[in-house]
Amino acid sequence: MLSGYSNSELRGIVWGLLDGDGSKYYYYRRVRGKVESYYHVFLTSSSFIETVQFETIIDRLYKVAFVTRRVRDARFPLQTVVFGKELFDLFNEEFLDTIAESLPLPYLVGLVYAEGSVGLKWECHRDHCFLFVNNIIITTTVPSRRRIYERVSLALDKLNIKYRLSRRWVAERGKWRLDFKISDFTAIKKILEFLPLNYKIYRYLLGQGVISFGIWVLCSALDYGILPRLYAGCYEGDCYRYLDQDIIEWLENAGLEIPRELRVRRALDLYNVVGLGSYYDLLDFSCSFIERNYDNWSYIREYLIEYMPSRYVRTAERYINYVTSGIKVLPRRRPAR
Repeated sequence: MLSGYSNSELRGIVWGLLDGDGSKYYYYRRVRGKVESYYHVFLTSSSFIETVQFETIIDRLYKVAFVTRRVRDARFPLQTVVFGKELFDLFNEEFLDTIAESLPLPYLVGLVYAEGSVGLKWECHRDHCFLFVNNIIITTTVPSRRRIYERVSLALDKLNIKYRLSRRWVAERGKWRLDFKISDFTAIKKILEFLPLNYKIYRYLLGQGVISFGIWVLCSALDYGILPRLYAGCYEGDCYRYLDQDIIEWLENAGLEIPRELRVRRALDLYNVVGLGSYYDLLDFSCSFIERNYDNWSYIREYLIEYMPSRYVRTAERYINYVTSGIKVLPRRRPAR
């Protein structure tokens, strides 16, 4: 899955992910008169393929024990818990500063897929609309327990990537929200295509006209909504516990029938069963499925949209409204300089 990447590149990516969506926790307890210490590092993600690739990298680089559990949240995010003192000790500001300075591109790749967003822009005329990639935005806050904003500035400057920084006071949180907006398409392409980690890559490919609207819907729904729910059920001993009956029937028709009583403890375990654990796996599966079920695709698409991120749902609904109104939606592919 990751054979084309060096260990140093993967190290930069994994620490970029952890800087964005990671945390660590330490506790101890007394057992039979002895004090036992426990060190945990967490990565929380709403993407199944991101979780699989994070586990793969951790297993390759550090050879430590880990488990993936479900956090009780409406979005069913997955939380990989890495055990041991090695990663716990590394997870500090000085080490993250070193990663951002020595491995700026891999670090930004991990951070963008954790904390960034892909902005699409509509440009509409009388009988057609263009949809294209406009920017990527990395959002952080100050004050914060981590100096992420400093590392973002450092990595972008090291790569000579131009950006626009805007800030907004968020009164309810008592913090400044900082947005690093990158509009240079060469930089956008370099970051997002370096190692696609989650459903954000499909939004980028839609804006570039590389994939169709239907493939975008299916890939995003699988990565964000369906596979995390499937994993959550399998983790608790009932794989279909968190899936609607329509989705269960759809999975069976799509050739993803899984034993209901299957138990897993890592996202890699479910990947070994379903064979979907990377950006390429989901693309291949989606293209094949749509080709086989093209006549029923409009019906299938309607109930898959609700399994996408809310921001993506708004884009999908706007896309469908234009098409049903007789307005063509066309991609405008931005060339890299």
